[in-house]
Amino acid sequence: MKSSKYIFSGPSVEMRRAGVLVAASVSFGLCILIITFVGGNQIVKPMKKLILSVFFIFMMGIPFANAQYQYGMGVRYGYDAGLQYKQFLSDLHPVEVLLTRRFMDYQGVKLIAMYEYQKRNESRIVFVPNLSWVVGGGFHAAYYAAHIYDAPNNTQYPTSVIPIGVDFIVGAEYVFKGIPLAIGLDGRPFYEFVNPGIYYFDAGVTVKYIVDK
Repeated sequence: MKSSKYIFSGPSVEMRRAGVLVAASVSFGLCILIITFVGGNQIVKPMKKLILSVFFIFMMGIPFANAQYQYGMGVRYGYDAGLQYKQFLSDLHPVEVLLTRRFMDYQGVKLIAMYEYQKRNESRIVFVPNLSWVVGGGFHAAYYAAHIYDAPNNTQYPTSVIPIGVDFIVGAEYVFKGIPLAIGLDGRPFYEFVNPGIYYFDAGVTVKYIVDK
């Protein structure tokens, strides 16, 4: 009996390790969303600290990969929570579009568009080859029904409003090896010059399915 020319040896140790970490991180994220939704705003701030800690632990344990890709689609968890799309126009310049709702009560809808500069990490202090740094800016427009959006004087707008403003972003993104997945952290200061609210900063976690070049 002739033996087969090709023998399937199963996934590599690195792939199995990455798969376990991905499954754990996704399960953790779902737990956080359920707990936060059920528990209310009182536990949102402590959970954010826990999310950041666990994210960095997972990030240090995943194999290396190229930092740039063609485009990615996924979700964002933060004060503005919703859908994310990122498209690279060149090796260093992506555009990012977000369609979100306010996480604390799922009110309103916001469209954010930003042009970014994303460069692979080359720091000798924080050496993670598949990590990249992100900076950029753009604009946003939102819609909130009456008595939903807080004005700067801590009262709610009596009618529906369309806030418009400018956005800036500083963050980091990590791309997995062998798995079409990217996880990012970002801080987004913003300023609204039309119908301003009381908040000027948002931080969040993103998870994206990516398509490589």
